[in-house]
Amino acid sequence: MSIEYPPNANAGTSVLSYAIFVLKFCFQIIPIHSLFSLSRLLLLLLLLLLLLLLPLLFFLLISSHLSLTIPSFLPLPSPPLYILPQVWQRRLGVN
Repeated sequence: MSIEYPPNANAGTSVLSYAIFVLKFCFQIIPIHSLFSLSRLLLLLLLLLLLLLLPLLFFLLISSHLSLTIPSFLPLPSPPLYILPQVWQRRLGVN
């Protein structure tokens, strides 16, 4: 039995469909009748947590990278003048 992630999930159902996919995947790795062992239950919870957090970490990584590159049209705050070298202070007309 193979489980495929739904390729045409839209934004409204993608989180729910991914959660169902992760649950099915975890129960394929660790069958439900073997969950009575505490170590296997903890392993399942750890695997479930990892698989649910991976898209979040990927999204945060991508969004942090995009936030550094995309909003270049926004004006950057000017640095304090004491950070600028004296050559640049003279070019800017600051004594």
